[in-house]
Amino acid sequence: CVERCPAKALALSQDVPEVDRDRCFGCGVCSSGCPSEAIELVEREGISPPPPDKRALKDALVKASSHQKEGQKG
Repeated sequence: CVERCPAKALALSQDVPEVDRDRCFGCGVCSSGCPSEAIELVEREGISPPPPDKRALKDALVKASSHQKEGQKG
């Protein structure tokens, strides 16, 4: 699960995944690809759920990735 996160928002602590809320943008890749079901998305106020279709999800991932790269430049 940790390796699948495109935002690098997950880390393992004593074999339990921990989320860096400053990096996570809620794409859902971690929860949908985690065979042990150790990660589950929880709906929260002010946070949008991941897009339902694959094209919209891809667009969201590309956008988040470009924002992350811009933040690393400065």
